[in-house]
Amino acid sequence: MQVGCGPVLVDLLERGIVTALAVNGSFVIHDYEIALHGATSELVDETIRDGSFGWAREPAEVYARACARGAREGIGLGRAMALETEKLPNAHRSVLAACARLGVPIT
Repeated sequence: MQVGCGPVLVDLLERGIVTALAVNGSFVIHDYEIALHGATSELVDETIRDGSFGWAREPAEVYARACARGAREGIGLGRAMALETEKLPNAHRSVLAACARLGVPIT
């Protein structure tokens, strides 16, 4: 996500070439940031030591909400995060939102 591969993945999802995704936590956080703010907090090396790295509050809150929703509804964390991301201002740039829109499994 940090290096700008999101639009490529969205295109592959939309064309049915990619039919499922397995990602890690940093992917989810950066994709969420892109969907929310239109950019990601990329200056990791410069900011992680002093604790100013990223937009910590919003992603942490939605991650917690998605964990609860995924368990409560039996849909898992990936699907719950995708559904949360789908309603954000820059969702058209989000891989998570594309998975929600297209019904592509993401874990």
